[in-house]
Amino acid sequence: MQWNWDTVLLVQLLIWFIVLFERKQLKNASKADRITFAVILFLSTLSSFHNLENLQGPITFLKYILGPLGRMME
Repeated sequence: MQWNWDTVLLVQLLIWFIVLFERKQLKNASKADRITFAVILFLSTLSSFHNLENLQGPITFLKYILGPLGRMME
């Protein structure tokens, strides 16, 4: 996958739109819900920048993303 700055900017723009549209609902949500929303948004951002064609499945993708975090926490 070739990096294209137009794609990167488009993804960032879409993320900001999601945050702006969900802002009113997030103000009323609990802290755990806000953290969950932020983590899911962050993971989806990371997945948009990776070449997902080379990964075997969702479990492989999760190990690829969360593997270094698990090693750091040990």
